[in-house]
Amino acid sequence: MLADRILTEAIERLRAYPLLEALFTRRSRRISRGASFRSGVLTFSSTHDPQPVSPLEEAVLIAATSRTGVTFADSPFLDEEGGPLLPTPLMSASGGASASPDQAFPTRFFMWNDSGTYFIRHPEESAPPVNAFELAAEELLAYVEGLKVKVSDRRPDFPRRFPAYLGRNRYSSNVPGSTVFVPLVEATEQYINGLLLVLSHPDGQRPAVLDDFNFYRPAGCRRWIRSGFLNRELKMPLGLYAKGRVDYEALLLTQNLALVAAAIGLGGWLHSTFPPIMLLGGTEYGEGLGFRFEPTAVVGPKRVIRRAVRLRRMLRPFPAGMPNPVGLDGVLEAHCPPYYANMDAAIDAVLAKKVGPSGLYEDPQFFARTLRPELVRDFLEQTPRYDEESVACLRAICNYIYDRYGRFPAHCNAIEAPGICFQVHHIDSDYYERFFQPRYSRAERDHQRIWHGED
Repeated sequence: MLADRILTEAIERLRAYPLLEALFTRRSRRISRGASFRSGVLTFSSTHDPQPVSPLEEAVLIAATSRTGVTFADSPFLDEEGGPLLPTPLMSASGGASASPDQAFPTRFFMWNDSGTYFIRHPEESAPPVNAFELAAEELLAYVEGLKVKVSDRRPDFPRRFPAYLGRNRYSSNVPGSTVFVPLVEATEQYINGLLLVLSHPDGQRPAVLDDFNFYRPAGCRRWIRSGFLNRELKMPLGLYAKGRVDYEALLLTQNLALVAAAIGLGGWLHSTFPPIMLLGGTEYGEGLGFRFEPTAVVGPKRVIRRAVRLRRMLRPFPAGMPNPVGLDGVLEAHCPPYYANMDAAIDAVLAKKVGPSGLYEDPQFFARTLRPELVRDFLEQTPRYDEESVACLRAICNYIYDRYGRFPAHCNAIEAPGICFQVHHIDSDYYERFFQPRYSRAERDHQRIWHGED
């Protein structure tokens, strides 16, 4: 059949497309089919209807943000003297399409087009790893379809003026026919995991964790500073810890989208999205993605506290004094209340994922995918586990943050929105032929023939 031949040829052409050609010919190409605008000598009115991204084009793009096989546990776990060295750091034995902090995969994508808004879920850790590069077109379509969770029948949109849209973006962003990818970062799981790793360093190298929102006082860990478990001379403010470095993955994945869009021959435009609080749904402009926001509270003793102290607690630095976007119920939920009874329960969930009975470092099925079979049991038995003091100190710090600020974390949001999106669309070749030189790349020139069977 013609359709099958087109799918096969498109995938084979994509697999053979040179990386460096995609890298060096990548351009945003903001003008899509169906566009119309006034721009002086560049005024343009398209003669084409908007052309949605095809299911196969969409599937390849989604795969470029997902898991891609297995990872390697190739970091030493013993020091020069044979002592434990940062035990069980990984949150997953899967490999991703970009580098990820401790394989935590904190980035989640929402995608929308003319058919609605979708959450792109991660494959289950227990599922057999998939290398999308090796899948035939129909297999790739089926695999990616299983990752899509529809959350709305329409695309999010707001009044086409500032602050929802920046200047000229309103003419070409989020238009009919376009598909938009928006990364969000679930910061809490890796915040807990990363802090536990920091607290698992050898004696003398564990920092005193301080609260720079509270005059650099100990962040619930005074007992461990006094005992010498934490080094009082090695100070780590919570603001320095920030998000636990979880946000870089989102930027790397958007670069993946840009290179894949270039290789397919689509317009691929990275730009600012709706302001994060508007996107997630925390304003009067509209529901956005409909996230749950948990209000913060003035936390203090039951007795009457002085007015100045109460005022200071109300006027906390951003974002500690603002409602916290914690998740979309049943779709994406942070490791903090209300999805967990308390911070101890959230910490227990992170520990169970790693070292619980069915955890990554207990169940041999996970690392058996990457280690030689005869090494798996010894590896799991020899990998160091967390000591009780490190876990107890972690609990004290996380509970301090939540008890003091009524939210977790205090120095960032539970669900972070980097404020960027990546739009793909079919470019209007008439526009580029009329006004520009060079007009477009080889992939853009051949796109309609290779991917859609047009002459």
